[in-house]
Amino acid sequence: MFYRVLSTIFVFVIYVWVVNLYTETIPKTRKRLSFVRMHPAKIISKATYPPAFNFSACLLIKDDNQILPEWIAYHFTVLPLRHLIVAVDPFSLTSPTPILDKFREIGMDIEVWRDKNYLYQDKIFWKRIKSLSQIIDPNEKKVKVHRIRQSAFYERCLKAFKRQNFTWTVLLDTDEYLTYNHFDPDEGQPQWYDRMSTLSVPERGILTQQFNASIKSGKHPRQRLPQIGQVTIAQYIADQVRKDNPRWTKFSCVLLPRVQFGAVESKLEQVVGRVPNGFDPNSFHTLRYRFHGPKQQANKPGKSLVNLVGFDNRKIFNPHKIMNRKCTSETAFPDFSDSDLRVHHYTGSLDLFLSRPEDSRRNVQEFLSRNGNITGHDDTIRGWLSKFVSLVGKDEARSLTEQLQGWARKEDDLALQRWKIEKENFTYPFFDHLSNDMEAQFASSSLLKEIDPTVASKKKVKLL
Repeated sequence: MFYRVLSTIFVFVIYVWVVNLYTETIPKTRKRLSFVRMHPAKIISKATYPPAFNFSACLLIKDDNQILPEWIAYHFTVLPLRHLIVAVDPFSLTSPTPILDKFREIGMDIEVWRDKNYLYQDKIFWKRIKSLSQIIDPNEKKVKVHRIRQSAFYERCLKAFKRQNFTWTVLLDTDEYLTYNHFDPDEGQPQWYDRMSTLSVPERGILTQQFNASIKSGKHPRQRLPQIGQVTIAQYIADQVRKDNPRWTKFSCVLLPRVQFGAVESKLEQVVGRVPNGFDPNSFHTLRYRFHGPKQQANKPGKSLVNLVGFDNRKIFNPHKIMNRKCTSETAFPDFSDSDLRVHHYTGSLDLFLSRPEDSRRNVQEFLSRNGNITGHDDTIRGWLSKFVSLVGKDEARSLTEQLQGWARKEDDLALQRWKIEKENFTYPFFDHLSNDMEAQFASSSLLKEIDPTVASKKKVKLL
């Protein structure tokens, strides 16, 4: 009898494994077959969930001082963000410390990490670096090195926040802003229309009728989302947990779709709306740039919002999909039409876009591609600055945004001039000494020259 029960359990486990393996390779049918994936156990309950909480964030930066003050001020207001770990690229020309110190003064908990804090002790990191030795193109290799660094940082950062019993942690870049995914009548055909080929004609008709009816009646969930500056995203999530929304109770990783905003300018009267007196809207990406590309086209992988209650300290190999089967989306490209949150991704001006030296990902062709398919404009994010002023005061708000941005522009210009003159002997403020063992591995992988060709050898780099 015992062996019969044991064999039954074994057969069931094999069956579940095969079903999920099969559905991994056929995304269109996965919703029907992978019942384990689509109905995970509830990880939090409304009985134990706090009515309000503060967000944490993991941020990897490289010479982003000009846009960093707006990014922190915005998320301080909208999330609210109170705990931040910043990892600085070792080849950054400038240090973000003066900016971070100013935000510490208003109560933020901020740590600054170097590579030695999360990277060099990771054996899997070195194995992945060595696997890149067959890549000939130095630009391709630099991009892959960045992805490895990003994954390693996210893993250590999430573990650090989990040890402090934090909950929701957002993983974004400094040109990305988390906001509500308000419904736009001009956003185009929902992405799930493309998957309806697997359904019968009657099924397609029913889904289409239900969707159209919900839009006309104003009952579609995305038509009832709060406004930025009125309800924080933490309050919104807590409310969804109380309503037992499975998106926020059963998944440890919520994938967020991105909307690309270009550098198309607006008239002055179009950007001054909802901006407090005394502030220049052209100093803020979120206020200056209103025109965006297609919302329903998943042309870039999403970003992750992780609930650390369900984070299992796993290895992270994809920085755009942290927990695979525990995420809300089956792929790294989340469905825009089903998401209640989204990420605004700002290109910025051409001068700023090209300001990073030796960054192969930022070139004129890439800039033009981000501006080549503008389909509409969006002003739903504009209310944040007024709320920030009400939280910290007008003078402090100006000091933390426009004044810090002005300082950063001057520092960036000076650092770039020094770099052009000194190059091989330039002092990188966040470049670390390595132990003898790590230095040997570093040299054997030829990683240093591949990250920055201007550095002839580690010994020529002045270290602080």
